[in-house]
Amino acid sequence: MTQSLTQILPRALLTAVVISGVACTTQTKDYTEVTMQASAFEGGAGLNLQSLNSTKAILENRLADLDIEPSEVEIIEPNKILVRLPQTADAAATQALLTSTGQLYLRQQKADTKADLTKGIEELQRLLVAQNTLLQTNQQAEAEALQPQIDRTRALIGDLFEPSQLNSEMLASEMPVEAKAVAGADSHTWDVKIWLNAQGADILADKTKALAGTDRAIGIFLDEVLLSAPLVDAAFAKTGITGGEALIAGSFTREAANILAVQLSNGALPVRLEKVESN
Repeated sequence: MTQSLTQILPRALLTAVVISGVACTTQTKDYTEVTMQASAFEGGAGLNLQSLNSTKAILENRLADLDIEPSEVEIIEPNKILVRLPQTADAAATQALLTSTGQLYLRQQKADTKADLTKGIEELQRLLVAQNTLLQTNQQAEAEALQPQIDRTRALIGDLFEPSQLNSEMLASEMPVEAKAVAGADSHTWDVKIWLNAQGADILADKTKALAGTDRAIGIFLDEVLLSAPLVDAAFAKTGITGGEALIAGSFTREAANILAVQLSNGALPVRLEKVESN
């Protein structure tokens, strides 16, 4: 059984970034420039040329894997990343891809929080549907006004789960792919399959063994956003889920599943990227 946030990924990743200036034109291509400010994570690798170069490489790989070409990624001073995108690219989806850190976490649900989790997910779904309706009717300001409430609801949901010991760094880098979009069971939605390394597989087995047959879920998070919260069947009470394979079933669209798989396969950004003011 899975509690899922239907098509939550596209809205979850819609972090605002500014498009600096108007569309620019080279001799052969039209493009849009997106400028982002980089900052260090607390306890992270720090903000330096190495971390900025790593960020540049990850963004280039994300764009290439989604066939967003021609595109360019450039480090500019002070501590900014400039991306040039073809105007044919989906602006919202691409900007979300650029600014999302892309860190995966698997977290145990805390005891005695079943009712709170159900209530939180229902409230979040209500808010996301309302926001999407406003966006579809060109009520941008009203849709943006809902974002603080959406963020608070997501934070409350996150508080219902224990901190994570299992994250994207434990994806199996020796595999041909570490994450892959796959068709869902109902043929109308898409899931994302991930492969964990040996350390990650052991942690997954231990966590799912402890949760098997209980009413506590294992929360699958991208950054701070809950993607799905499956319950672990009692059949896994002796061994947990072994083998290091897991399925993120979030009722994704094919596009959203591909974006998530690309993010996970290319690793999390070592720095935070935030919007800057329009030039």
